[in-house]
Amino acid sequence: MENSNDELVLAPAINLNGKRILVVDDNKINMEVMAGLLKELGYEVDTASSGDECLKKFSESEDGTYGLIFMDLHMPGTDGLAASKLIRNMPRRDAKFVNISALTVDDSEDILEQCAVAGMDSYILKPATKESVSLLINGGNPLEKKNKE
Repeated sequence: MENSNDELVLAPAINLNGKRILVVDDNKINMEVMAGLLKELGYEVDTASSGDECLKKFSESEDGTYGLIFMDLHMPGTDGLAASKLIRNMPRRDAKFVNISALTVDDSEDILEQCAVAGMDSYILKPATKESVSLLINGGNPLEKKNKE
């Protein structure tokens, strides 16, 4: 039961004006479904099938190209957590500010803590829907509960 003093803290809207979205998933079907969903919503989308390919695409892009990265957590080689940490440590301005959202089937507190430590800003449970993606982008995705004192 929730405490009546608990309040939902909502994420701010993500500014994607003139920016692209990068979808990273080693499962080709999942990647294509997510990319298709985003394109239906009117966004320009690039894809990467691994953490290493994501790092290459991000590092070779012009500063500010990407406004949002949807990152699968569990991939062979460089997984989503490691790739997110590496992006955050890149010596370029947008590496600190690009929104990185985990794509996961597990929203346990442990996983969400690992995402936060890796520098991720938010998460979406798989399978993503137009509603969940729109909510995240437009600023209504709950980040956490904050106790009002």
